Amino acid sequence: MSTGGFLLHTFYPLLRVFLLQEEEEDEQQFHVSSMTLHPQFGKYVQPLCLVPPGWNYPSYLNCTVAGWGSLGPELGHSKVLQSAALPILPDSTCRADYVYGPTRLTEGMYCAGYMEGGIDTCQGDSGGPMVCVVDGRHTVVGITSWGHGCARANKPGVYTKLTKYLSWVYSNMR
Repeated sequence: MSTGGFLLHTFYPLLRVFLLQEEEEDEQQFHVSSMTLHPQFGKYVQPLCLVPPGWNYPSYLNCTVAGWGSLGPELGHSKVLQSAALPILPDSTCRADYVYGPTRLTEGMYCAGYMEGGIDTCQGDSGGPMVCVVDGRHTVVGITSWGHGCARANKPGVYTKLTKYLSWVYSNMR
């Protein structure tokens, strides 16, 4: 189980949302969970807006991911929060045979990163946010999910589309 999290800006108490991943044979199942927090906002802690329903994950939009995961395939986890700018990739690229193939990603997933590799999320970053500027606001649009190694060519990171879980998020805000 990997966990990461982010704070949502709403009129409700804030949620820390994280991703639990279970693998059964070749099938991956994803679970979104929450925990109520009452953070102290300041210079380093700020809320994020929630992706609007129906947002279309535009190809090549540069977004930011953050986490305390591994700094590389053989390295330990970071002691300092790391971030990286990654473009959302077209669905056709993610589903290409040389990337993840036509069936590995569900409709609730997308990929982002650089096809040449070099910059990516890594082990321990799962559950962290992907944040894009939407209508001028920093908005969480996805959740770091999985990848094939870290920062490898033709293997961009895979993210959960938060739009697929909006009804769950809204029903769990108290």
